[in-house]
Order: sequence, then structure tokens, then C-alpha cells
Amino acid sequence: MNSAFRQDYDVERTIEQGDTVVAIWSANGEHVGQFMHVAPTGARFRLKGITAYALRDGRITAHWEQFDVLAILMALGIVPPLGG
Repeated sequence: MNSAFRQDYDVERTIEQGDTVVAIWSANGEHVGQFMHVAPTGARFRLKGITAYALRDGRITAHWEQFDVLAILMALGIVPPLGG
């Protein structure tokens, strides 16, 4: 993902509970490298996601992430726009 897309993130909200921190974010992306056998297109997109971090002694020990992959696939033309 990091070599295929130039990314700029905005953290919209963080939630902390015990040793877990959750970040709700949005990002602007630009397709600048090969992704799923698709050469760079320069396509731009915006997506939303959520990442949860497990912490121990001030360090991240694990993380889980979910984001709008469909937005990327539609921006690159891999999946046609919905409803069209």
C-alpha cells in the first residue's frame, strides 16, 4: 500500500480505553505505484477507516485496521461505480 499510494491522513477522533486506542480517520490518496497489477494511474480518491492499537509500556504491540477498499478499487477502475 505504501509504495502504490501517496497518502495523507486526517485523524477525526481517538478513543482510549485501558491499553487500547482507536483512531477514526479519513485519507486522501493518489495512485503512484503498481497495485494489483494495475500500473500507476494518478487517480485520486478519499476514503475512511478505523485503526485499533494495543499498547503495552507505551509501545504498540498489535494493531487492527479496516478501511474502504472499495473506494480504491472504484477509483482505479478495477470495480465499476456502484449503481451505474
